[in-house]
Amino acid sequence: MFKRGAVQGAIKALGFEANIQIVTFQKVKKLSNRGFSLKLKLLPGIDFKTLEKNSGKFAVALKRENVSFKKLGRNFVLLVADNGFPIQKPYYPSEFRSTLVPVSRSSFPIGVDLYGNETSLPIFSEVGGSTTLIGGNPGFGKSSLIKIIFLGLSETNTALFWLDAKYGADANQFRARSEVFDNPKNPQAFLDFIVKLNQLVDERNNFRGMGKDISLLRKVVVFIDEWAVLANSGSKQLQTDFAKELKGLISEIGRAHV
Repeated sequence: MFKRGAVQGAIKALGFEANIQIVTFQKVKKLSNRGFSLKLKLLPGIDFKTLEKNSGKFAVALKRENVSFKKLGRNFVLLVADNGFPIQKPYYPSEFRSTLVPVSRSSFPIGVDLYGNETSLPIFSEVGGSTTLIGGNPGFGKSSLIKIIFLGLSETNTALFWLDAKYGADANQFRARSEVFDNPKNPQAFLDFIVKLNQLVDERNNFRGMGKDISLLRKVVVFIDEWAVLANSGSKQLQTDFAKELKGLISEIGRAHV
């Protein structure tokens, strides 16, 4: 019933209430990784091509990575919503695994390039950390890439934090391995965490100034999903503080293994 209600809400929110109906008395088919499919009936005023063009909007409304439509007949289509990410973890060679102590790695495979060669994302180096921006339209795989990176990190001794402004739509399934901030209605909690991260960076840079080897300290990775939502939340002063703290974190992150 929940998924039927979500689809009905998406139809209404996108202004298709008079053009699309959910086929009654059908059982919602569950797919892997919280996906599902549902039959719809197209009424006068909309065609299949128009529906396909709005698949990205349906994905956003349903909080899913991908939404696609398959023609079943003259007036019937199948809506398929999924997260575009396999349940299986990416494969890592056995030498990177440890039965006693979690390993520490600096880069992680995220896919293959046009020539079939493995592509890896460098996160840490001998001098510090890095900042990576993942951009794209809805349904282009941003959240899937974040999950691939996360799963690669999950088998290491890295401390993981996930700021998910979509009420934890993607992060909540990984709470057992990371600390999750998921309430966009409480932007102060997100800001307080960024402030603490900046304090951690300052402490580690101070250690470096004292000649200490900070590479022995536990590495930290922070995932920020839908930062634009947070950047426009709260008061003007809060938004200004967000921008200031984030800019400071990005400028210093390369020297502190964060």
